[in-house]
Parts: sequence; structure tokens; C-alpha cells
Amino acid sequence: MRFFVWLLAMPLVVEGCLVQERCYTDADCLPPRMCHQGECILQCEKHQDCDAEFGQAYVCEKNRCRFPEVCNSCSFPNARAYCLHGVCQMGECLPGFEDLDGKPENGCETGQCQPTNGGVEICDNIDNDCDGQTDEDVCQPTCPEDMVLVEDKFCIDRYEASRPDATSTDAGRDESRAESRSGVMPWMVNPMNQAALQKFQAACQAAGKRLCTKEEWFQTCTGPKGNAYFFGNVFDREACNCVDSFCDDYCAENGIAPGDCNISTNCGYSYNCFHAVPTGTFPGCTNEYGAFDVNGNVWEVVPSADDPRGYEVRGGAFNCASPEVRLKCTFNAGWDQLYAGFRCCREPVK
Repeated sequence: MRFFVWLLAMPLVVEGCLVQERCYTDADCLPPRMCHQGECILQCEKHQDCDAEFGQAYVCEKNRCRFPEVCNSCSFPNARAYCLHGVCQMGECLPGFEDLDGKPENGCETGQCQPTNGGVEICDNIDNDCDGQTDEDVCQPTCPEDMVLVEDKFCIDRYEASRPDATSTDAGRDESRAESRSGVMPWMVNPMNQAALQKFQAACQAAGKRLCTKEEWFQTCTGPKGNAYFFGNVFDREACNCVDSFCDDYCAENGIAPGDCNISTNCGYSYNCFHAVPTGTFPGCTNEYGAFDVNGNVWEVVPSADDPRGYEVRGGAFNCASPEVRLKCTFNAGWDQLYAGFRCCREPVK
């Protein structure tokens, strides 16, 4: 924090007794200094001393920066307003209006709107159809075709990241950029480490995107209703690719009667029938946002300042035990001997 004068030059003295230098209230400081975060300071002498820390609307009164009441009611007809050191100022005129007389007290007079773009409204901050509104319903955020929009806030890859040369049977070797495609084997590494994290980040950047934040991933996983799993609140072993997804398929293919087929938790280990699949193979592994495979198939890595590894491992995978626990959106795998993938995000286009 910038202040005009910082600390007292000497320890605090009260009635001749030396006490601790830390203050607790303004009464502990010699006027005109006041107590701020345990230190006696002179906060300001002029309005400009408040600008850097508090903003240009603030004023300096009795050596303290204060937000003036007048700034709560700044307005000018048909114009934007702002406050400078306690004085209301008129900014630019709103679209369709002009300041014809140069007098801020009456704001901007009604201008003569001229239709533009043939009177058809487009996203250009101009009232093209002269109806008094600007860009109405035409500046909706959009995403590239290989991504989906989440809450009008960010775009996330529709599918788990894959290498450019990936096919339906091979994950490929080309690591020049990340792609979001259906029907190909996802990009996966085992074990997961910092070197892999850097490759993931570089691959997203090469695609004109970035690695998704953990908040973006979590929002996508829980969906607009805040569900426990990507696909809902009730675990379904067949919704997304987990260790137990193919147990009944194995039984059908090997002549095991339905009554004798083991479909309990971790049944995939009994039949050794778990495996990764091409992206988008499970059509029910989605939610209202339209992405696929956020749960299951491969783990998805997101950067994290809260995890000492520098990343978190989310979403569950095709080969992990206890899928009912590990596919939950809140679960972070704390081990690195696993099949880790990722997906990319970016800001929407407006």
C-alpha cells in the first residue's frame, strides 16, 4: 500500500512510558497519524495521495482517504458519469446522443440517429436500427466448433485432448498441439509428472487455447445443477467409461448367464475387461453443457496452487477401483502412477 508518510520515527510513548510500537486504534497514535494494520501512518495530505491505492473518486479529509457520498449519485442525462476527487464528471455520450451545447449540467441532447448496416443490428457497439438500444441480443458469446460454452464464461474442449495423428485404435505420437475430436484415442501419459504438465500446457497453447483451470473443470463436471458426477447425482457404472462399464458385455460375449454375471463394484477386475475407448464412445457421458467424457476414460489434469505437485488429477479413469468414489467431481487422485489426460479451455468470442 502506498501512503504519503509511512511509520513513526520513534516508538510509541504514552505518558512517558515506552510501550510496544504496534497500534490498535487511532488513539494509540500521535495526531494527525492514524492506526492502519498496526502501524501509525499519515495516510494522505491531498486527494492525489489516495489515487493509487483507493481510486480517483476518493478524497483526502483529515489525512484519511474517504469515499465521498456525492459519488454515489453521479449522473448526467444520456451520458456516462464518473467521480474525480469527490466531483461528478460527465463522460462520453450514450449511443444515439450528442453533447450539442457543451454544457455538462444538461448532459447529452438527443442526437439524430442515422441507421447503419442497413438498419440491421450487429455486434459493434452502435445502435444500428436506431431503436435506442445497442447490440441487443446479437453479442452472445460463442465458442469454436470443437468446444462448448459454459455459463457464458469460458469455452472448454468438447472431447478429451488427443494428438493430431490419433486414430480410433492408436493414441498417436505427434505432440505438436492438442485437438478435440470424436472417435480417436485420447492423449494419455503414465506416470503423470511436471514434464507432462508442461507438455499439456504447450499443446493447448499451440492450439490457441490454454489448459483448463481447476475451477473451469469443476464447473463443467458438476454442471448447472451442481451434481456429484458429470452425468448426475446417482452413480451409473455404464454412463462413463470406468473399470466396471463392460462387465455385462463380457458376460454376454462369453456365454455367462445374466444371473451369474458379476456386475458388482470392481467386477472389471474379475473379468479383466476394462480398457480405454475412443473419445465420445459413451453418448450418455455428458451433461447440459455438451462436453463428453469429463468423467472416466482418462484422468484429466488441471494446474493447482493448492496441490504441492502443482496440479490436480480429476475425473476418474477406465482402470481405477471404487469408481463410485473416484469419478466424483470433487475427487483428486493423489498418486501419479495413472493414465492422465487433459482438455483445453479458452475465453469465448463476443
